[in-house]
Order: sequence, then C-alpha cells, then structure tokens
Amino acid sequence: MINWLKLSQTDRLSAHQVQQTLRRYQCDLISGLLPAEEADSLISAFVSDLERLAALLDSGINDAVYAEVVGHGEVWSARLMSAVLNQQGLPAAWLDAREFLRAERAAQPQVDEGLSYPLLQQLLVQHPGKRLVVTGFISRNNAGETVLLGRNGSDYSATQIGALAGVSRVTIWSDVAGVYSADPRKVKDACLLPLLRLDEASELARLAAPVLHARTLQPVFWQRNRPATAL
Repeated sequence: MINWLKLSQTDRLSAHQVQQTLRRYQCDLISGLLPAEEADSLISAFVSDLERLAALLDSGINDAVYAEVVGHGEVWSARLMSAVLNQQGLPAAWLDAREFLRAERAAQPQVDEGLSYPLLQQLLVQHPGKRLVVTGFISRNNAGETVLLGRNGSDYSATQIGALAGVSRVTIWSDVAGVYSADPRKVKDACLLPLLRLDEASELARLAAPVLHARTLQPVFWQRNRPATAL
C-alpha cells in the first residue's frame, strides 16, 4: 500500500502496475477462502474501495489521504476474516474502528475514551452473540478523517478497544517468542518468562523492552475500576 501510494506521485505507470498486483492478490485471496457467491460480494466491495482510493491519490497526498490509503489493509483483512468465520459456522461481524475510536492527529495519537466509549457501546448491542473482528491501527478525528494510531498502533488499539468493551483479558499475538528475563542477545542464560505482572510489564515497556510498548499497556491497567490482564 505504501509503495503504491509513493509511486502514485512519481511514476504513474509503476503505480498502476502495483495497484493491479494488489488487486489480483486480494481477489485471489478472497476467491481461495470463500464460496463463489460470497467471494463475489467481497471482491465487489474491495474493487470499489480500490477505485475510490485511486481517485484520492490522483488529487494529491496529505496526511488524511495517506492515512486513508494505508489504513485500508485493516478494513480488507477484517472484512475477509469475518466472512471466513461465518463460513465456518461461527457467527461473526466486522467493525470499522473508525466508527467509534476518536483520536486527533499527532505523532502518537491518544484515543479519546470519553468520546469513544458510548460509540462502541452502541455498536456492540447491534451484534449480540457474535465474534467481532475489529480493524486495528486506525481511528477517526473530529473532522471525519482517518487517523493512524502510530508506532505499535495495532497493539495499542487492541488494548484500548478491550478496555472500552469491558473485557477481562487482552491477548497480543507477537512475531517474537515472548518476554525474556534479560536480553538474550547479551545474557546467555536468559529464559522466557511464563507469567508477567502488569506492573512488571509496564516497567519493562518504560525501559523500552522491544516486545512491549508503554502506550499499549496504559488502557489495561484499570478497565472501569477492574483489573485487566494483557498476555
């Protein structure tokens, strides 16, 4: 997405080729995971999104356009995951976090919990008994523009949404093995920690442990006067 966005301003032909590659990849992915009728519906929505984003890029790039384009991978992933779950007999729905997460543009945007909480509650009551697949990393400001949540934005949105929804546990899936007792690159006998208290995790995050980020842990310290656990 970022490559397409950058090329759209410097090399229109290459940008078009990247766009077509993206289109083929996503359409093949959808077709490979869903029956034809359901796949056609999702492909139609995807192509519509892609054409709208291409029109936005033709008008030039600013912060709002950049966020709108880059954040759309989350929309496509959530929409597809929801459809796959339903196909497997697991009732699900997808939510665009921009419908309820409110944050203003900044280097490290902070979600406005006071504005976001009632908006999320309104959406939750519309989907009783369903697994909800929610986009990460994106929010919306008061001007109606897409705002990216910055570094570690996906993890931050997970804990923030978990806290707003009143869950008792937030699980963060990472591409690393876990949290070690020390830096394994420097300490030979460092071992994986099976359990980490939230205050310990927060201290590690404050000290810039690469697995954790301090902002990610903030929402789960106290969730409406009840402790939450982040794994």
